[in-house]
Amino acid sequence: MSLKPFRILWKPFDRQFGDVVQSFRNHRDNLEKETALAHMIEEADERIEQGYERTIARMGREAEEAAKQGKAFHLIMTREADFNCQR
Repeated sequence: MSLKPFRILWKPFDRQFGDVVQSFRNHRDNLEKETALAHMIEEADERIEQGYERTIARMGREAEEAAKQGKAFHLIMTREADFNCQR
């Protein structure tokens, strides 16, 4: 049996699957970029949430200080309501 007919049918790997492999590489690169972007968005959201928490904690400390000094509590609650509306 001669191998000549088999050699005619056989194509090198790169020639037969090169486009598919490149497509997978492109997909992987796009997925890595999207994953990095998702992480950046999550980190930004976390920083914003931490900022809100710090502001609420500060407002609580201010309310306690105002209460110690006998200041009107409703003024502090108004500031907190304004802050919550901004969120």
